Amino acid sequence: MAPEERKAVAAIKAAFDPLGIMNPGCLMHVAQKCAAVLR
Repeated sequence: MAPEERKAVAAIKAAFDPLGIMNPGCLMHVAQKCAAVLR
């Protein structure tokens, strides 16, 4: 993953899952899709 992509994923993760309760694997998949769309 590119550094800016990693930042986007981290931001999305923080926005969707501030408490860290969601399945990280599922969330990463969604975050990567979002990051790909934003590119």
